[in-house]
Amino acid sequence: MQKWTEIINGMKSDVEKLHNGKDFYKGSNSLLVDGLLEKASMLKDWYSTNPQGDDRYKHILNMPKIGLDIDELVCDYLGSWREYWNITDVPTTWFFDRQILSRFSEMRLDDELDQFYLSLKPLINPKEIPFEPCCYITSRPVSSQVSEQWLDMHGFPQRPVYTTDPENDITKVSLCKENGVELFVDDRYENWRDLNNAGITCYLLTQPHNERYDVGHLRINNLKELVER
Repeated sequence: MQKWTEIINGMKSDVEKLHNGKDFYKGSNSLLVDGLLEKASMLKDWYSTNPQGDDRYKHILNMPKIGLDIDELVCDYLGSWREYWNITDVPTTWFFDRQILSRFSEMRLDDELDQFYLSLKPLINPKEIPFEPCCYITSRPVSSQVSEQWLDMHGFPQRPVYTTDPENDITKVSLCKENGVELFVDDRYENWRDLNNAGITCYLLTQPHNERYDVGHLRINNLKELVER
């Protein structure tokens, strides 16, 4: 079975010779342009007659195991938190609410915390995720079951949810390693730093609270960029 790259490499060779001023194949009266057109015609036919010979590199077939954060990645946590507690300023840092831990406790005592997380609005349409995540890893102060319920309600891929537990040394780094995550996406700089320092490639999804950090090429504006690179 002839491979597509054999024809493509032959076409590249013909184009390079044409570019360098050559018109004929060496020792022949055959025009390079005719050979190029013949190869192109053959390749066009192969889309229907020889798809099994398509050995070109395809990024989508070589995607790593990708883990996703939840809040401010697929759901609007900050918007709902600001509305709930009447916080008017748009946060430009993740450390925007000095009372956040006491407020979590208050909401838990009032039996409102789970419902708050279940009422969050999606930030993106699940159809905009151009791959299947292997898992979600979050630092939310609610159970993984609550997060799974929210994801299922809104049609996101039904993959496992893992929740950190710092008191027991269960971190995003340890959960990524335990579940074989090769690439992670987060919106919080501190998580981005810790994961990359631990050898797990992490991209920072742009949000107002992380725009000030220069993370070089490890920044994306949407999840589609992961398959376009």
